[in-house]
Amino acid sequence: MQVKVLFLVLIICCWPSKLLAQNHASVKLVNDSAEPIPFAVAISSDTIVFSNPFGQLQFNKPPKKLKIFAVGYKPKRVDNVLWQIILEKSNSHLYSADDIIQKVFEYSEYNNPFKTSNSITFKRYNRTLIQRDSIKNITSNENLFSERTSEFIIENQKPKEHIIAQKNHGFDKPVLKILSHRMHGINWYDKTYVIFETDYASPLHPNNYGVYKYELIYKSDTFFYIKFSPKANNTDRLLQGVLQVDKNYALSKVYVNKDDEIKLDLYQFYQKHLPKDLWLTQQVIVEMTPGIGGKPVSLFGTNINIGTLQQRSIAEDDKNNQLFSKSVFYNYSLRPKTMAKQDYDVLVEENAHNRSKHYWQNQRKMPLTEKDSLFFEGTAQTLRRKNTISKIKKLENINDGFFPILKWKTDLKTLIKINNYEGLRLGIGGLTNEEFSDHFRVGGYIAYGTKDEQVKLGVNTGILLNKDSNMWLNAAYEDDVREVGSNSYLTDERVYSLFEPRLVNIIFFYKEKSTSLSLQNRINSKLLSEFKIAHDQIFQTENYAFLNGDIAIQSYNLTRAMLSLRWSPRSQFLKFDNNFVNIKEQYPVVSGQVEQYLGSTFGGDLTFTKFNLKSEYIYNHLNNSYTEFTIEGNYAFGDVPLTHSFHAFPNAPNKDGILKRFSVAGVKSFETMFFSEFFSTRLASLHIKHTLAPFKISNKLRPEMVLISRHAIGDFSDQERHLGIDFNTLNQGYSEAGVELNKIFWGFGLSFAYRYGAYHLPNFDDNIAFKFTFNLKL
Repeated sequence: MQVKVLFLVLIICCWPSKLLAQNHASVKLVNDSAEPIPFAVAISSDTIVFSNPFGQLQFNKPPKKLKIFAVGYKPKRVDNVLWQIILEKSNSHLYSADDIIQKVFEYSEYNNPFKTSNSITFKRYNRTLIQRDSIKNITSNENLFSERTSEFIIENQKPKEHIIAQKNHGFDKPVLKILSHRMHGINWYDKTYVIFETDYASPLHPNNYGVYKYELIYKSDTFFYIKFSPKANNTDRLLQGVLQVDKNYALSKVYVNKDDEIKLDLYQFYQKHLPKDLWLTQQVIVEMTPGIGGKPVSLFGTNINIGTLQQRSIAEDDKNNQLFSKSVFYNYSLRPKTMAKQDYDVLVEENAHNRSKHYWQNQRKMPLTEKDSLFFEGTAQTLRRKNTISKIKKLENINDGFFPILKWKTDLKTLIKINNYEGLRLGIGGLTNEEFSDHFRVGGYIAYGTKDEQVKLGVNTGILLNKDSNMWLNAAYEDDVREVGSNSYLTDERVYSLFEPRLVNIIFFYKEKSTSLSLQNRINSKLLSEFKIAHDQIFQTENYAFLNGDIAIQSYNLTRAMLSLRWSPRSQFLKFDNNFVNIKEQYPVVSGQVEQYLGSTFGGDLTFTKFNLKSEYIYNHLNNSYTEFTIEGNYAFGDVPLTHSFHAFPNAPNKDGILKRFSVAGVKSFETMFFSEFFSTRLASLHIKHTLAPFKISNKLRPEMVLISRHAIGDFSDQERHLGIDFNTLNQGYSEAGVELNKIFWGFGLSFAYRYGAYHLPNFDDNIAFKFTFNLKL
């Protein structure tokens, strides 16, 4: 799918776009070989400027005299400043700044304003311009202009933003992806600092000391000027630049740069604030342009051509793309201030997009000329002409697995599925969208299996009870098939893929007719809950029976009550109206669920209890690799039928021969475990996946290698009560190791896994799984 709308990017060699700022003077620093000298300090009578990676110094007005300092070069005094200045290399020893940086770490308890004060409040005005210039036709521009006013409160070292006003020229109301986009951070004393949705390792945090090299450029009477750079070359999450540190070891100015697949510059300016003499941020300027190619960066959370910085291969027209963002901070208060309690990390005013022209005239911290206004009005007309807003809405829905049609959104997961019981399952389903109603929804689906020749269907409806907590009361009826031993969490976020790999190989299903009533509620920003009561009628598709006392039953009624919770203690969330957006998923994420199946008093034939607990954690390494851990425990007791027991997500087709079992690898499944080989009433599993940094073979070919280790142990109570089916338990512990090479071609890759340990099979071939993988991000 290719949808062409807005291309982002940013200008690196000059002081930002002509629409938002102006360049007055540029001086280039070179050595006697005409090589540029980056990260030099130039001091004039009224300002201090740092050179960028191209050796350029940018001044608001032409300087008359300069003092220039650079690592590895002799200091130079220039009385007659020309457009180019040559510095002479120095043979003197380069001075390490490690001692100074250690002092910065030590004194951060006193200099970090987020730590030294119980409460800090301030305001911010931000303006962002995204402009795509066509070299072939300069008048043919696609642009995005955004401005925002916010209030911040810092409590317990964590900032919370209250967006008072948000304007995107050409859009009738705020776009969630723009609202939730993290353009830049504020505090360099944190472990990471975000720039355009990427978390970079901060050079001012002690945990990152080992990955940066620090060199003293110059020491004045009041400041240290320190150059920092990565020690390694293969680190995508490290920066380079210059720090200005005062004699109290407090950061007072910073310039950072990234110059590879994406070129970015960030300037952060500080001003001393009395009475505590703290350096507080006054301005942050971010500038970006396409780099050497290869890394798509998207404003709208997708790799499709909507809000994309660049393509894998840079077209000639993309080289002039620009992004410029400037934030102005003001109205600081270090005294505790009464503000409305805000549970969410970002809260958007309901009328944030309806502010008047008079409001913006009073709140803008940078002037907007009449010429600029006409330009942005032209941008709005371009967006309307190209139907951009409609395309963005479609894209947001597709990322969640829906395709909007008028007031209805079709559920793409219901269209086509394949499994060994139903054969080819064809269906259609969906639900009403917000344009139909914000407070009421109705949906459903219908499907038909070509192999079992049976129709499946479901209907559901919901009503919004509480807008602030997104509390919904839902009613549903389903007549469908379920996998034996499957287990899912009500509160797990919806995961959409073009197809679900394991479904192709599943062989053991049961039929279920279920009527349910549920209450969904977000208790707070970090805790999502759902309570559900249901009555189910169960029927078998295989010759299975459960021994209930002295009677073997194949069909039975179940009445259940379920409570499910999902806790994300470190994740960041945005709330706008009744929309909740996970700005940044941080780990751990813990899901828990308890199910009580009630007996004859409530119309059920069996009484039993199930507990499920799962924790997920992802650790991101500085070299763009990451390690995933998933640990899960399941426990059931009472009269538990096999249909409602647990399996460990097997994914090996029940066939002889490696190539005959060639199929699609799952996400958290055991690739060498055969279907229906093991069932459990007590089960614990551990999945460890380490994804190496992509191999950059070319701009389009970037495969990823994944190293995998999976383990499971379990047992089954009263195994003799289950008739007609033979299965094993996992009481000796199951292990497999694997490797994947993903994204080789169009999202396709290869997977290899090997079963070892207690359940290693006598036939060597039976322990091996060889499959293909499919990873496609829309």
